[in-house]
Amino acid sequence: FGSYSQEYTRVGTQKVYAPPMTWLNAIPNNTSGTGSVTVTTYYGSISLGSNSKNFTLSVPTSVVPTLTLTAENIGPHIVKNTWGIYLQNVCQAVLSANASGAYSSTIKEYIFDGVSQSSSSKTYDLTQSGDITFKCYVKDSRGRASSTASVTIPVIPYSMPSLSCNMLKRCLSNGTVDDEGTYIVGNYSFSCASCGGNNTISAKIYTREVTEDDYVDKGSIASGDNTIIGTYDIVYAYTVKVVATDAVGNSA
Repeated sequence: FGSYSQEYTRVGTQKVYAPPMTWLNAIPNNTSGTGSVTVTTYYGSISLGSNSKNFTLSVPTSVVPTLTLTAENIGPHIVKNTWGIYLQNVCQAVLSANASGAYSSTIKEYIFDGVSQSSSSKTYDLTQSGDITFKCYVKDSRGRASSTASVTIPVIPYSMPSLSCNMLKRCLSNGTVDDEGTYIVGNYSFSCASCGGNNTISAKIYTREVTEDDYVDKGSIASGDNTIIGTYDIVYAYTVKVVATDAVGNSA
């Protein structure tokens, strides 16, 4: 059978032989193959003739590829390595199929969530939150399919930081609103997604004269508090910019 054979002598008129499973290595691309048996009759040392018959050896249905499925988190360092979570719309999941054929068969096809491909890995954008299950199975050169493997990933909800300004006026040094004041008072509210209690947010305020290109850093501010900055000459107009950035690195 292929390069495999077995010989017996002095067997009388009957012999039962069970080919070992290793013989399946001779048919890595088929589920059955043809072999032959030759019987030679002797009288003492004299050959009286030979007769041959073909036989079919089939691969048992239990012989299928093996498969394990793993997931890797692709995302910002703080999310992946410090928080150790998958974050919606921030992280990606890379699914990798570690598959092996059986008795010399080779893996020809990877089916991830119903879609066939030749590569053993697939990258998913995590656009939804919640427990997301990914499935995969493989087919080998015999056309045999493995059992389906699955991985479930808990994806934590995420949304971009939010920022609003409730007031931005000229004022006096004590915060009293005054159109002739040389200070500016603003009240800003900003927030971020919890990310499982891991996320934080901070904000800074910048100003510049409207005729200038560069902003001046005026320091950090707190959400919900009146922020008074100065001083600003009454004869000039100024632009105020506030940037709120969360620990993920996104800003509003």
